[in-house]
Amino acid sequence: MGIYYLVKEILVRLKALGEEAEKRLISLCKAGKQEGFDLLFTTYQKYIYKICYYYTNSQEDALDLVQEVFFKLYRSFPLFDETRLLLPWVKRITINTCLNTLREKKLNQVSLNSPDAPLVNALEKRMVAETNVENEVLGKEVSSLLGRLIAALPKEMKICLILRHLQGNSYEEISKIMELPLGSVKTYLHRGRQKLKASIAKSEFWEV
Repeated sequence: MGIYYLVKEILVRLKALGEEAEKRLISLCKAGKQEGFDLLFTTYQKYIYKICYYYTNSQEDALDLVQEVFFKLYRSFPLFDETRLLLPWVKRITINTCLNTLREKKLNQVSLNSPDAPLVNALEKRMVAETNVENEVLGKEVSSLLGRLIAALPKEMKICLILRHLQGNSYEEISKIMELPLGSVKTYLHRGRQKLKASIAKSEFWEV
């Protein structure tokens, strides 16, 4: 199992633990409770900011878009179908807000009859085609998170995980490379995975 599949499996299991919390958040927001909107902001602010920054590459513009996204979420919540998952809805509103804002900004800057119009049209097509923005944004986050967490592991665990999950070595190959008994390699790998799982659980990444 590759390290990214290992982490993906861990994240899926951890997200399942948050289903009840999400139901409570939705219930509070549907009822117009301030506590619900506070939870909504705390849970999704970083996720929304990452997507907004992906589109704008500007901290100031991204923060402005985050405010606009949350305004739309608050205003639209009474119509939200609570039998659905919250994250896809949040994602759709966030991306639509980014696309619409950038589209309006570009159209205001350049006349459609100007020589630069083809450039604007090309940008429009590129933005609309980016349906995998979440995968790209979160993929970078996974890589960054893994780098930090693996680097923090004890030496033997770190080397075993890298050799096994990043370089694809077998247990026997790792045993020879590290000059360790096969049982020790398996122990280091097991303990390394457990520590990695615990570290991911403590991080804020899985919450969205």
